Amino acid sequence: MYIGLDFLIDKDLYLYLSEVNTGIPAGAFEYNLVYLEKFGKPSRIFKKIEALSKKNFSLNFTDYIRGLPHLSGLRKLKIWMDGMGPAPSKPPKELRLEDKWIQYSLLSSKHKMVPTMIYSSRDIDNFRNKFSRDCDLVIKRRIGRGGKGFRILRNNKKPGSLPLPERFYIMQPYIKSHLNDYKFSIRAIAF
Repeated sequence: MYIGLDFLIDKDLYLYLSEVNTGIPAGAFEYNLVYLEKFGKPSRIFKKIEALSKKNFSLNFTDYIRGLPHLSGLRKLKIWMDGMGPAPSKPPKELRLEDKWIQYSLLSSKHKMVPTMIYSSRDIDNFRNKFSRDCDLVIKRRIGRGGKGFRILRNNKKPGSLPLPERFYIMQPYIKSHLNDYKFSIRAIAF
């Protein structure tokens, strides 16, 4: 398993923990691409993962992954997160941290995070007014990836109809994470 921490930087250069991603180490692929770009050679991360799996579990990594008791639930959850299947009836407990509301509830008291609340069309104006009357908001799925369901609400607009019930979404003030003319975010990965 891996944990990926995503950060945004606001116009005043404050760093916010945006979200936490968990799962099978697809993040190793991203790490390897960045390493390859920076150093001009592969990172050897896949060999390190294989060595750790053999040392800690006496299994090659593929066999270790296939033996995880929650692998079936993980597959169903990730397929749903990609918008390609039904919501799993009971997501694995190990993956509760995928829920961005749970992340905020657990981590916001100790880490600077983007202010977050469960989306409610009735509360949208009150939430916006906590920051400034003309604050842009973000609506996104509590569990999702790849930007599925991500909406920026500009100029006091409402989101209109959503494909899932409101309880499946969170809302946050929009942080324009740019440095000069570039959109910018940081991902830290731990295996």
